[in-house]
This record gives sequence, structure tokens and C-alpha cells, in this order.
Amino acid sequence: MIQFPFGSNMDKLSGDIEAAVNKLNLPANAKVNVQRLSINAQPIDQAAIFSGSGDPQALAKKLEGEVVPDMKSLTASVPSL
Repeated sequence: MIQFPFGSNMDKLSGDIEAAVNKLNLPANAKVNVQRLSINAQPIDQAAIFSGSGDPQALAKKLEGEVVPDMKSLTASVPSL
């Protein structure tokens, strides 16, 4: 991972990194993935849900019918500064 100071020209730096990676003499089966990430692009919350009964279809149905609609109805609350 490479990090740059706030305010850096990320378009230029991303291009420079991709150009440098493309110059590497890597094995034919090497896979290279250059991604530009932003802290603002990260989700606020992530969850992993598992089926205790071992029935993934029943879990998917319950999630789609109950959990997803409830989560879609949530609204963000931003405190006053």
C-alpha cells in the first residue's frame, strides 16, 4: 500500500504508479491490480451474516424480505456542529 499526503494530485500519482508497474519484468502468470482507494469510498459499516441452520436459501429469503427493507428505510442523522 502506498499513501500520499492530503492534497496530492492523485490522478497524476495513480498514472505514475501504473506506468512504473507496467515497466516491471514480472512472470507471465503474475497478476497485478492497481487500485486507487479513498477513505471516503469505504462503507460506514459492513456485516457478515451466516445461516445457523445451514439453509442459505432460507436466510437469503429472510434477509431480502425483512432486513434489506428495514435497512433501506434508515436515514442518516448528522449532529449539528
